[in-house]
Amino acid sequence: MKIIMIKKGDLRKKAAENKWTAHTVKAITQIAQTWLDTNMAQSVLLFFKDTSEDLHAYMPIDPVGNRQMPKIQDLQSAKGIAKIIGIEPYYLYGSKIGKDDVAFITRIMRQDYYWYGKEIFMMSDQGNIQTFDIDTPVTWETIKFGRDKIRAVKESTGKTPAHLVRAVETMQREYDEHTGFAQCQLESHAFAIRLDGLFNKGRFIAEDLIRLIENQFDLFNIASPGENKPFTMHLSAFVPGSSCLVGDYDLVPNIDEKTDKIEVKESIAKAEKRMTAIIQAAPVLVDKSKPPVQRVKEFQKATGLSDAEAYAAMHGISKLRAPHQTIELYTNNPKEEKRSEMKINSSAATQLAEAKRALAALVEPEDTRELTGKIVELDHHKDDDLKFGIYVEDEARLYTVHYPKNEDTKVKANKGTAVTVIVIRERVNKPWHFNKWK
Repeated sequence: MKIIMIKKGDLRKKAAENKWTAHTVKAITQIAQTWLDTNMAQSVLLFFKDTSEDLHAYMPIDPVGNRQMPKIQDLQSAKGIAKIIGIEPYYLYGSKIGKDDVAFITRIMRQDYYWYGKEIFMMSDQGNIQTFDIDTPVTWETIKFGRDKIRAVKESTGKTPAHLVRAVETMQREYDEHTGFAQCQLESHAFAIRLDGLFNKGRFIAEDLIRLIENQFDLFNIASPGENKPFTMHLSAFVPGSSCLVGDYDLVPNIDEKTDKIEVKESIAKAEKRMTAIIQAAPVLVDKSKPPVQRVKEFQKATGLSDAEAYAAMHGISKLRAPHQTIELYTNNPKEEKRSEMKINSSAATQLAEAKRALAALVEPEDTRELTGKIVELDHHKDDDLKFGIYVEDEARLYTVHYPKNEDTKVKANKGTAVTVIVIRERVNKPWHFNKWK
């Protein structure tokens, strides 16, 4: 066996050094006989389990151009001890496989085959075993190598090697985290939400993402009240380091050309300042050393929020928390030297619930309201969901009011005129509905 004749050592010596089990040594011997001694491959990569005791999988490597290798799915593995892994189209050049190739193959193994070992070994037809340590940080040169290979495979075969593309994405996330760029991203945008999680580097589970975005948007509407604003939340990037989403406030798409963009930027600056105040003050809501009523009063004093807004803010923040997860909220105000942040875990959620109950006991829920202002727009989405806007000057705010079809004629007749209407809603954060004219 070529693979056993390793100068002064042998396979069993290597097995002892690396704590390979007897049946693993038997499998490696069989792999060497099948692939190397029959010249079916130039070399074979061996992937061991986390403990490096048992073989997880192996991958025959043969230079393209020598001959066509059998299809992996047509071959039998080493008596079921390990899987044969085929990653095609991967090996494009006629040279020997190098450390950059190995770096990409290992990430593909982790993504597609759920392998989390610390090192791999390469048996070659030259009669040696080479060890690859795969815990070293990724470099930009390796990322460039992967991008160049993707382009070469695409040009050569006309197909996009999706597994390579995903591996490059993984490496870019690792690189951004190791070099500190991810942290700079976190500190450079108006808001950020970070979800702690071991397996979610730069990714979100869909349910988590929807929940976090919805609640962040609720906070945005508290910081910048009013309907049909000329600016909104823009999500900029997913950032590695657990799962982190960053974004900014910017103009809405297809904004009216007559809109004063400078005024909009000033409004955005006010929203950023108000959001910063909310997050800066939020930690007092979970301060166990203070009674709930005192926490609520200090929070409202620091933020200037009304009872309804304060309740909505606490409700939104508390909903961010999920079982076995810690959420971190960040806001950046260009005029502030330090960003604001708040952690929401199980303890914080409990304290927030206490503060919400304290506020509910202090104030009556706002179910009914009298609005005086101009009906400034009509919004007919569906026959059964008619809405009008009423601008209340005293509050500098536009309310959206849902109304029944039998009021449609009167609503249209009053467009552009000042009216007083009674509106109702089920509770805070729910839509306003028309009750009657006054």
